Amino acid sequence: HTHTHTHPLPFQALALSKAIEDGVSHMWTCSMLQMHNNAMILCDEDATLELRVKTVKYFKGIHKAHEELPAELKAALAPRDRQALRQTSL
Repeated sequence: HTHTHTHPLPFQALALSKAIEDGVSHMWTCSMLQMHNNAMILCDEDATLELRVKTVKYFKGIHKAHEELPAELKAALAPRDRQALRQTSL
């Protein structure tokens, strides 16, 4: 039988926190993403519940700045963004 969650399992939010806020650790292998030059993590808002407020504001600021870029600049960055997605897809 299937369960639907309105919030991610606590482990998912904790894993995201360990992946990006703490140092690289063998206890949280996902933290190795910090060593990748072009790592990209996609998650929903609920998965950020364990993150520090500063971290969430930082990444939202980056997203907002990207959204406000002129169309020509976004188009110029798009091939690099697609390349980064290909490199990080598992």
